[in-house]
Amino acid sequence: MVLYAKTSKVPQMSNRTVKIIIGGLAVLGFGQPAMVHASYPAIPEYAPVVKTRGELVVEAALEQLGVPYKYARSVPGVAFDCSGLTAYAWGTQGVTLPRSSRAQYKVTQPVSEAIPGDLLFFKKPVGHVAIYIGDGKMIHAPRRGDVVKIVDVNWNKVVGIGRP
Repeated sequence: MVLYAKTSKVPQMSNRTVKIIIGGLAVLGFGQPAMVHASYPAIPEYAPVVKTRGELVVEAALEQLGVPYKYARSVPGVAFDCSGLTAYAWGTQGVTLPRSSRAQYKVTQPVSEAIPGDLLFFKKPVGHVAIYIGDGKMIHAPRRGDVVKIVDVNWNKVVGIGRP
């Protein structure tokens, strides 16, 4: 976005029109930065936060923190197994995933670097799946007797990264 404004704080440049590039410096005709104020159009004091689909998936999964593990379950607020949690979280964004970690591995696009929302696969053959949440952490439903929780990713045990 480019705005045009008149200078008012620099006496020798008074009333000259300069081009202002949002996110950069206003540069006058001979390359000197100047303090300017835009008279139009006004820039809002806030901007809406735009989230990626992966970030929304992470939010859906985080809402399930502390929910008990139960094999073959995918019931928000009640119980999840690992693939049930991933299928539920991606389902909130209109993406249907199969109900086993191995099948999810087969239908996702392999990627080399994880971003929030990507699925992390473990064991050979694949037998566990988690959601990467960023900063080296993942959320998953680990095992019987445990709950949905956040843990550090052990990258040495990751056998694949998939993007639905």
